[in-house]
Amino acid sequence: MFDLDLIRDVTDPRTGIATTEKFKSFMPNAGELKIYCDEVAARRDRIKHLGSLPSPDFSRRRLAAPPAGPGAFANVFVPCTHDRYPEILEWAKITDPRFFRYGKSSDRRDGIWVAWNKFDDRAGIMKSISEATKELSDHIESGFSPSTAAE
Repeated sequence: MFDLDLIRDVTDPRTGIATTEKFKSFMPNAGELKIYCDEVAARRDRIKHLGSLPSPDFSRRRLAAPPAGPGAFANVFVPCTHDRYPEILEWAKITDPRFFRYGKSSDRRDGIWVAWNKFDDRAGIMKSISEATKELSDHIESGFSPSTAAE
């Protein structure tokens, strides 16, 4: 029924059933010994099966992330009745299209979806490229030099 190696391991007083907490004070009966043998056999079969599986190949390349399209970063809904709605519409005319999209909320209200940074008024993070370029050129024209940057 069970192979000899399994019986030897299960009945060994150093590593077998006698080392389990339940049987430290009294020896198991035949039924308990059979249940323990079944558990050890099942564990061995499971280890043998897992050992036969192919090892994972981590050298394969992962799929590339899909390109971020219009509205990809928009996650806050601003309804058309909100106080800041006109300001956000003006901002949407000059910003990157990935940061907003027009649409409806879950309760069917019209409005615009924007990135959290814009709604939270973190203007420095959400500047358009043209705004950042203009600020940089103004800064350079005002006498910026690398030696003054270190001071």
